[in-house]
Amino acid sequence: MDLQDVSHDERYARLLETYQTRLEAARAREGEIPTDRPSRNQLARDHMEQYDIEIGNPGVKGMRASVVGDPYLPSTVPVHELTKTMISKLTLETHHRGSYLILRFFVPPIRVMGIISLAEDEAGDAVTLSLYQEECEDLRSAGEILKKGSVILLKEPYFKCVGDGGYGLRVDHPTDIVWLSNDDPRVPPAWRDSGNSGTRSGDEWKQEGNAYMNEGKFKEAIKSYTAALDTSPTSAEAEIVHNNRALAYLKIKKYDAALADTTYIQDLRARSEKALYRGTLALYNLHRYREAFETLQELTTKYPTSKLGAFEMSRVQARLDEQDRGIYNFKKMHKASRLRPPIIDCSTYVGPVEVRNIPGKGRGLVTTRSMLAGEILMCEKAFSYAHAEQSKDSDGAMTADIGLLVNLHTKRLTIGTHVSQLPGIYQNLVNNPSVASEFMGLYSGSYERADVQIIDGIPVVDSFLIERIVSLNAFGSPVSSKGVVFTSATLSKNHSELFGASGVWIKAAYINHSCMKNCARTFIGDMMIVRATKDIPADTELSWCYSDPMDRDKMQKSLSDSWGFKCNCEICQDDFKTPVALRTKRKELMAKIKNSNPGVIAAEMEKTYLSPAREIPRLELSQIYLTLSYLHKQNSNLIEAGVYALKALDSLGFVITGVNKKTLKSSGKGGLVVKQWGYAAEQLSECWETLWTVWSLISPDLTEQARKYWKLAYTMVRAGEGDTFEQTYRLKASKTSTEPFSSKLADKVGVLKLDS
Repeated sequence: MDLQDVSHDERYARLLETYQTRLEAARAREGEIPTDRPSRNQLARDHMEQYDIEIGNPGVKGMRASVVGDPYLPSTVPVHELTKTMISKLTLETHHRGSYLILRFFVPPIRVMGIISLAEDEAGDAVTLSLYQEECEDLRSAGEILKKGSVILLKEPYFKCVGDGGYGLRVDHPTDIVWLSNDDPRVPPAWRDSGNSGTRSGDEWKQEGNAYMNEGKFKEAIKSYTAALDTSPTSAEAEIVHNNRALAYLKIKKYDAALADTTYIQDLRARSEKALYRGTLALYNLHRYREAFETLQELTTKYPTSKLGAFEMSRVQARLDEQDRGIYNFKKMHKASRLRPPIIDCSTYVGPVEVRNIPGKGRGLVTTRSMLAGEILMCEKAFSYAHAEQSKDSDGAMTADIGLLVNLHTKRLTIGTHVSQLPGIYQNLVNNPSVASEFMGLYSGSYERADVQIIDGIPVVDSFLIERIVSLNAFGSPVSSKGVVFTSATLSKNHSELFGASGVWIKAAYINHSCMKNCARTFIGDMMIVRATKDIPADTELSWCYSDPMDRDKMQKSLSDSWGFKCNCEICQDDFKTPVALRTKRKELMAKIKNSNPGVIAAEMEKTYLSPAREIPRLELSQIYLTLSYLHKQNSNLIEAGVYALKALDSLGFVITGVNKKTLKSSGKGGLVVKQWGYAAEQLSECWETLWTVWSLISPDLTEQARKYWKLAYTMVRAGEGDTFEQTYRLKASKTSTEPFSSKLADKVGVLKLDS
C-alpha cells in the first residue's frame, strides 16, 4: 500500500523483459551438467578483480535491483536424512533435494544485493555462491559472514545459471546453511585448523569471550562462552558466563536467546542483578512490557540501590501507559523522528478494535464500540521499518538509498525502501522465533507455505514468503506526516515522491480496502497513528484506500493484480451505474484541468454526477474545487478561496450547517456545525485553514468552532495528533472567538483582498 509500483513504466518494463528472457533461457537448461565450468583459478582471478573494484569504491550507492525468481521452499529435512554430493555432480536449475554439500570459502566476499564468494569442495572443484537475506554491512560485514576459510554444510543446494553467463549456487534461505566448527567431524581433516583448543579450561574460554566482547566481535564471543559452558563449570561460574553471553546476544539482537540465558536457573528468585537487568532489556526489546515491568519490580526490590533498574522502570512504565491507555508524548515523538534512523521508543496501543472474519473478504479489523470522528483507533509501532535519506552523488544529483524489487514470478516491479527490509525481517525471525507468528499470520496470497517450522533445533524461515507478505502488507510512508502539505491532487507532486520510508505495521495490515474509507493513517517515524475520520458505529469494519481512488481503472487493476479482488464499495457501485459517456467525460475534464479554466471545468464536471454528494463523494470535483481554492488564495481572492473550500467539503460529502455558502457569513442560531463528516481527503486540514482565515475577517463568530474542526482535521489526516497544532500554525492557545490571528496566517491575510 502506497508502494511505488513501476511494473507498467516503460523504462522498467524493459528491465523486466530482460530478466524474463534470462529466466526462460535458464529454464531451458534445467537438468544439464555444464561442461564449461571455469577453473578454480579463473574464478578466483575474476572474483578478485571485482573485489578490488568494490573495495576501491566504498560507500558508493545506487539503485540496485533485487531479483526474485521462481520461489522455492527452504530445506525442511534433517541433516542426517541427507546424502553428501559434490560440485561436479550438480545439474543446472535444480534444487538438489535429499543432498548436501560440504564447502569451504577461499576468497574474501563481495557485497552487492547479496554476498558473493567462491567455495570449494574436497575434490578441489570451485563454484560461485551467492547468499541473500543476511545482515546489512552496517551491522555485520560481508567478510564476517562469509569468512575466508570458514566451512559450511549447504542443505539441498540450488545450482543455477547466473546473470553474467556463468553458473553458481544461490542461497535464498540462510537457514539452509549449517555452519561447521573446526572440530566438527564432518569437516574434512585437511581443512581443520591444527590448533589444540580442546584442552582449554572454562576460564580461558570465558576470558577469550570477554576479549571478543571488548573488540565488538559478539558472535565470536558467543562461541567462546558456549565453549566455556561445555566444560562443566560450577553453578557460580556458569551464571557469570550465561550473563556474559546474554549481553552478547543483546548486542546482536538475539533477544530470545538473551532471555533464555537470564532465566536458565531453576530458582528464578536467585537471579543476580545483571541477570534481572539483562532479562528486562530482552523483554523490553521483544515488546513484552508487562513482563519487563514484573522483572524490574523484582530487580528494584532485591537491589533497591540499582540506578539502571530505576531508569528502566520509568521507561517501562511509559511504555505501559502507551500500551494500556494510549497516552503518548507526541511532541517528544516528533523530536525523536528527526534523529536517524527515525525509530521511536514507544509501544503499540490498540484501541476498541479487533480482528474478525469478514464474509467474502477474509480477515478485517472491526470496531468493538462506537467511535467519534477523530478518535484514536490505534497507534502502532512498525514490526519492520526502513527510510531513505536523500544525499548528493558525485555529480551533484540527489539520490536516495532505495532499491528496485523485481519479482519475476508475479511480474511486479516496485521501488522503495521496502527492499532493504527483507534481510532485516529474515534475521529477526531467525533470531527471535517468539515474534514470528504475528508476522507470519499476515496475508500472503496463494503462496504455498512449508509445513515445518523447526529442523535440527533451528527455525526454518522462507525468504520468498517474507517477500510476499511484505509486498502485500507493507505501507509507504513519509518520515513525518506533519511535514507533508497537500494542496490538491491536480497541483501536488506524485504521491510516490512523498514517501521516503516504508514499514510493516501488523495490526494495521488487517484493515481492508474501500474507497469509502472511514479511517486515516499518519506517521511519526516508525509509529503509525490510525484515527476515525467519521462517526463509526460499533461492529463496523474499518477501511481505507490501498490505491488512489481518483483513477479507478488503475486502482481496480492494482487491487486485482496484487490482492485478487475488485472494489465494490458505494463509490465503485455508483461509478459502475454511471453511464459510460459521463465517466468518459470526467476523465476528459480531469485531463484538461492543468491547461484550462478550472472554474469552467468544475461547472462541466458537476453535470457528470447522478447521486447526491452527501451519499457518494464526488472525488474528482472536490480536487478541482481545492485547486480553485488554492489558486484564489494565492491570488489574494480570499472570499473566493473560502467559497471553493466550502464547495470542496460539500463535494466530499460533508454536511455543514450554520453558514451561508454564498456570502460565507453565519446563518441561523445553531452556529457552525458539521452534521456529517465526509471523505477525509489529504487536503482537509488546509481546507479548514482557509475557511478559518476567511471567517476571522468576515464572521468572527464562526472562528472558534471552525478552529475546532480545523484542529480535528489536522489531527485526523495530517499529524495524527493535536498536540502540535498551535505550534505548527503559530496559534495562541486562547479559546475565545475573538482570538487574534496566528502570526503565520496574519502575514498571509495582510496581503489578501476581500471581494465585494
